[in-house]
Amino acid sequence: MYIVLIRLYGYFPLDLFLWCNIVAQAGLAYLQHCNLLVHCHCDKVHRLIRDLKLSNGCDPKFNEAVLATTYAWSVNYKPHGSGAFGDEKYDLLANFFDTCVMEDSLKANLIILVLCFFNTIQKSSNVKLVADDVVQKLLEQDSEHFQRYKCLMALDFEDDFGRTPTDEEMWNHMSELPSILANKGLPKPGRWCAWHECAHQQLKEFFATRCLLHWYFEDEGLPAPEEVNTKFQKCKGDLGGLKLLHRALTYVNHETACIMLLVSRPCWTWYTEQISEIKTPQEGVEQLMTWALSWYKDAHLLAIVKTLYDWRSLKKLVYYQVHQGRTDDDDLAATVFKYASNVLSRRLWTMSRYGTAPECFVGLVSSCVDHRQEAMRVMRRDWRLRNLAEQSYKCARIVPDLQFLFSAPVRLSCALFEQSGWDETSVPGTFVLKGVLTVLPDNKIVEDCHQAVRVEAKSHPNQKMTVPRVQSCVMNSNVFSSRKLFHVGKLTKEEFVQKWGKRQTADEQYGRKIFSSRYHRLPKSFSNIMKKKSWTSVNEEQYGKSYAAWEWIRFYTEHTLAETNVKVDDT
Repeated sequence: MYIVLIRLYGYFPLDLFLWCNIVAQAGLAYLQHCNLLVHCHCDKVHRLIRDLKLSNGCDPKFNEAVLATTYAWSVNYKPHGSGAFGDEKYDLLANFFDTCVMEDSLKANLIILVLCFFNTIQKSSNVKLVADDVVQKLLEQDSEHFQRYKCLMALDFEDDFGRTPTDEEMWNHMSELPSILANKGLPKPGRWCAWHECAHQQLKEFFATRCLLHWYFEDEGLPAPEEVNTKFQKCKGDLGGLKLLHRALTYVNHETACIMLLVSRPCWTWYTEQISEIKTPQEGVEQLMTWALSWYKDAHLLAIVKTLYDWRSLKKLVYYQVHQGRTDDDDLAATVFKYASNVLSRRLWTMSRYGTAPECFVGLVSSCVDHRQEAMRVMRRDWRLRNLAEQSYKCARIVPDLQFLFSAPVRLSCALFEQSGWDETSVPGTFVLKGVLTVLPDNKIVEDCHQAVRVEAKSHPNQKMTVPRVQSCVMNSNVFSSRKLFHVGKLTKEEFVQKWGKRQTADEQYGRKIFSSRYHRLPKSFSNIMKKKSWTSVNEEQYGKSYAAWEWIRFYTEHTLAETNVKVDDT
């Protein structure tokens, strides 16, 4: 989350952005309870990542698949970043093809000699049929493991048009697996959508890798991954290296990973579009205007629904099951529906915030007259409903949820518009509302600044990261310029020396300071933060409850349900 602090110092609001952990959320909840001019926003990118992560909890096999595939796609860097397991995979691939190519070359030379003999000595049709049959045998690789997995690899290596590669093409694909010849992306949990990127790159090499490992461990009598009933997390204590990689490549993990990538790909696309196209505060406001009118029609929500009847992808998953000797189509359909419905419900829950205050009032900061008038109508309606609910004892249980989104800055803006006679061009009301809504569209800028500092620290591990050095990293990272923000603190050494290099210090110029902050304490009321909690928390659950409360109270009044003896608190 990030917060926006608004203080009316003339015409200069002060904006402060902060990503909150649990402790910070508790502090913000108390500040809102004290009716200070503080407004909290949920960052859209963090909420997306949270929605996907929480959706994995709908079934244990989703977290199992993520854990297993994460190990499989990061094994090249292990152990401890040395890359020894990656070197072992490379040697495995080389040994496999050295063994098989030698046998095939000898066999091919013999077949060619036989064909030449048949073609030059005898011209009968019977001989020609035998020769064609031999040619067909030549086109097939004689590796037993290749023959066992070639149908599954054909589905993996299938191109975008659905064309199945030949045996020779698959054989060549296996000899040039990118994940073995080079280190691909690392699925770090802290890097957003890293798992999706790795799945897109390496999931199509799943059964080729399993074929190689099956051949590699055949003499050791290692059981098939499906024959091991122990969870992958527990196997990490008994196995390691490529044996643990072999254990990770189960049929169920492959199917589950394919389902997760299929369903969550629209969210990955949405994330990429948001961070690459929506960068400035003005672009964020324009995006809010679109969502305020039709958040439930957003493209990524519709794309998630379409995955439920993506017949080509679902049919391909059925083909995988057929070649694996499994017949649990109902379980496949149930898994796809369960994961898609969980992702969709959480995304709808998150996107519904754009239909409530203050995001639904964003039209008032627009230059379009129609948008301002529509937003003013919504503000008048919600402000009236909120005040009437506070005055009615029948709404006592729902009032805290209705009040949650109307923070002090939002209430101040509504009061200023009401004082102006609901004039959508009111300068004071628009000014306060802009302070809440005209902010950076996301707080990835904070993550980018931290990344620049982390890279600098890793490049000089023996040097201490002092405060001036951290500041220098942030100033020279070009993070602010990428968001088209004027960076006041960025300046060159020449500019610094020219303006301030020869000036006296503050103590030399003005004398030693007398003010000391340690003699100034917070008001006594702040000690209540350590007492029994009596205020609303700032978390995902509370935001969802508040969104639902506002949708219900609007529906209740628009359809005059009071006349049908339906109570507001019935929900």
